Amino acid sequence: MADEFNPDATDGDGDGLVQDGTEWERPVEDAAVMPEVEAVVEEAPEAEEDGLISSPEPVASEEPALAPVSDGVIGTSTKKKTTKKAPRKGDTSPKPETVALYSTRNVSWPGVGRVNVGLNIVTKDQAEQWLTREHIRAADPKDVAKEL
Repeated sequence: MADEFNPDATDGDGDGLVQDGTEWERPVEDAAVMPEVEAVVEEAPEAEEDGLISSPEPVASEEPALAPVSDGVIGTSTKKKTTKKAPRKGDTSPKPETVALYSTRNVSWPGVGRVNVGLNIVTKDQAEQWLTREHIRAADPKDVAKEL
């Protein structure tokens, strides 16, 4: 049992009373008087000419990213911005000549390629081999116009 008044007493048994069974028994709300704290007022930052408070300007060469910060822990950091390469205009490599074929079956031919039912666009070399099959014919301009 407590022999003297304890301003910081806690409710150990959860009954809502502190210093149970003593002359200082009281409800938990009265357990300790909190000293009054004086409010501290801080000055707001000065507004710029246009009257707005703004954030710092970002560094143009850096962007936010995830990175190891210490002991292998991943956190936020910055990294150098990567520049995307512009696609080349006017690809100079010659494209193989293509031929439109019409197939009545789905067929896969190892070393030659694959055709599906309907219109198929293949290279000229592949077309020479496919035209040896009876289910393949050269597509008419009407077939091409109808499919595209």
